Amino acid sequence: IGDQVWMAENLRMDDGGGGVQIQNYGIQYGLDYGTQYFYNIEAATRIANKIDGWHLPSKAEVDTLINAVGGSSNACKVLKTTSGWKNTDGTDAYGFSMIGAREGGRAQGEQSWFWTTTKNGSNYYVPQFGYNINSLSYNTGWGGSWPVSIRLIKG
Repeated sequence: IGDQVWMAENLRMDDGGGGVQIQNYGIQYGLDYGTQYFYNIEAATRIANKIDGWHLPSKAEVDTLINAVGGSSNACKVLKTTSGWKNTDGTDAYGFSMIGAREGGRAQGEQSWFWTTTKNGSNYYVPQFGYNINSLSYNTGWGGSWPVSIRLIKG
C-alpha cells in the first residue's frame, strides 16, 4: 500500500507467553476467522522481534498508511473487510483485510485495534476501526497490558 508492505491480516501465533487465545465463540466463528490471539505490548514486541524483516508499526508508519489510502476520513472503510463486521460498509480496496475482531470486550464485528510502538504518555497510540465509522482515528488511552491484535509492517 503506497511504498509500504503490510501483513494482509492480523497475526495468528502464540509463542507460549503473553498471547491470549480467543476461542470458544462457536464453530462458525472459528470457520470464518480462525484462531485469533490478542497480545499485551511486551508479548507483541517479543513476537514481532522473532519474525525476520517485520516489525510493529509506529504511529508515523500508520499515518503513512492512512495518507496512502486517501486520508483518515475514509481510511477505515477502505481497509476493512467486506464481511465480518456488524454491517458490511468495508470495501477492502487495498487488501489490508482488517476484520472486526473481538477486542476490548466488544462483540465480534464491532471494533478492532492493533499495536503501535508509539507512546502517548504512559499509553500507546492504537488505530481504532469500528463497524459504524468510515474514518480511522487513534485510541490514545490504551495501556500496554491491555490485549489487542498485532499487524506487522515489513522493513
